[in-house]
Amino acid sequence: MPLLTDQEMQNELSIDPDLGKFVIRYGSMLAAGLAGWFLLAGLLGLQQITELRYLNLFIMIGVLWAAMKDWYGHSDSHKTNYFHGFLLGFGTSIVAALLFSIFMYLFFTLFAPGLAQQILAEIPLRYNLNVWMISGIVLMEGVFSGFCVSFIMMQYFKNVGVNA
Repeated sequence: MPLLTDQEMQNELSIDPDLGKFVIRYGSMLAAGLAGWFLLAGLLGLQQITELRYLNLFIMIGVLWAAMKDWYGHSDSHKTNYFHGFLLGFGTSIVAALLFSIFMYLFFTLFAPGLAQQILAEIPLRYNLNVWMISGIVLMEGVFSGFCVSFIMMQYFKNVGVNA
């Protein structure tokens, strides 16, 4: 005997039309937060310390948490749905990572090519890296971090949902 009827399964897997709006809104906010932190680090003279990018994870956690709370508190139709919640978190991360990697590319090519060369010289990898590759690495880090954070957060939100 199946756990869900065909109609229930279809409802679980259908994409809510509001989801895209949330993904774009919170993805843009996350990208702005990451860019803001990067620029603040520059004002403090810390941009060349590549390890500070790990603090991006805390910015991501905060924005994704706010997105999930807003999503599940938005209306009664957004009751706990693991698929929608995971897509919200992962989609938000993809949008943010894409916007932030574009920002990084433009920043390094237009405003601070010297900083890009300094960072490239300090990276322990001995590959022939360039600004395109840095932007790609930023994109991949953001997408993979978002996948992990979304998966972990949904372990909480799948049980809490609207009461979060």
